[in-house]
Amino acid sequence: MEKALYKAVTEMNPQIYKDFYKFYFKKHYRTFNIISTCISIAAFALTAYFYVMNFGTMWILIALWIAIVMFIYPRLAYRRPSKRASKSRQTTRFRFFDTHVIEKTNGEETDYKYADLQEVVESKKYIFIFHAEDSVSIVVKSEVADNGAEKLAVLLRSNVTNYKKTNKF
Repeated sequence: MEKALYKAVTEMNPQIYKDFYKFYFKKHYRTFNIISTCISIAAFALTAYFYVMNFGTMWILIALWIAIVMFIYPRLAYRRPSKRASKSRQTTRFRFFDTHVIEKTNGEETDYKYADLQEVVESKKYIFIFHAEDSVSIVVKSEVADNGAEKLAVLLRSNVTNYKKTNKF
């Protein structure tokens, strides 16, 4: 039997879910964030125009409401799915080998080859392993056995074609 190079255990908690969804929404909804910010700026300008041109108070409030919602909503959109997911409690055990990783969650074991992974993103506290667009595993770097998080990152970086590092989270 092949011996694992690195082992990790991730016990999901509300903070991990919050950090993940914040990261995911910033990464995957970047275009929406840019567009909504532009719409928000335009709505703030329209509000100022309505005020200067003495339009009715109702028009000013509508334009202001649109501006505020379009500015705030994209920055807080991650909270709802984060709260929903935070009620879920699961523990995932990882075993990393030279060419693949084996995950065991709720008694179900899955083997992923590094070459088949869609993307791996390393942050300050986590390693996000994207199997597909909607399938991700989260490794908490502090939970990698024997303080091997940096060595694990080197192993993944050398074996995964789409490896990225971010300074957030």
